[in-house]
Parts: sequence; structure tokens; C-alpha cells
Amino acid sequence: MARFMFLAGALAFAVAVFNIILSAVQGIVSNAPGASIAGQVCGGVLGAAISGVLAFLLIQGSKAFKQVVATDVADQAYLAEGLAKLKTYFMVKGILFILAIVAICCILTLGIFIGAAFMQALGR
Repeated sequence: MARFMFLAGALAFAVAVFNIILSAVQGIVSNAPGASIAGQVCGGVLGAAISGVLAFLLIQGSKAFKQVVATDVADQAYLAEGLAKLKTYFMVKGILFILAIVAICCILTLGIFIGAAFMQALGR
């Protein structure tokens, strides 16, 4: 389990770094009017920061679980530490999921209101 947690954390960290690089390249290459490299990089950095924190929590949890197997001292403490990191990881994931659902609901509601106002302006 510790190996898979470490692998998932390392991959998440690699994806975070790749996300920053990709957003910078996209900002440089984009020909869209009003597109700026600063906006692209800020979005990439925000996504990378979230992925980096989640990757850090997974890697720390995997280290604690490795200590449970590798040592005979303080197994309960290492297990509690690993489970606490895992709990924090899933708590952050859950909060991000709830925020995404709220954002989608707000965007849909805004779209409905704008559509209704547009139809009202047209007289339909």
C-alpha cells in the first residue's frame, strides 16, 4: 500500500509540474485576443499547487506506512500518522469536489438567468 501511495504522490507531483509548463506554453502560443501568459500561468500554478499539496500528503502518508512495516518501534504512532495524512487527503479531495459542484450549479443558474433576460429582451 505504501508503494502505491508513493507512486500516486510522485505521479501527482509530476503532473503538477507538467501542468505549469503546459499552461506557460499555451499562454505563449495562444493567438486568442485577450489571452495573456499571466492568466495561463496563474491558472496553471493554482492547479499545480492543489496537486502538489495532495501529492505531498500522499507521499508523507506512504512514508509513515513504510515506517510501520520497517520498524518495531511506535507502530501505532506511525499508523495513526499515516491514517491522519490519508484522512486529510480525502478531506481536501471532498472539499474540492463539493466546490466544483457548487461552481457548476452557479454557472448553470447564471446561464438560465441570462438566457431568460435575453428572451425577455427579445419579447418572447
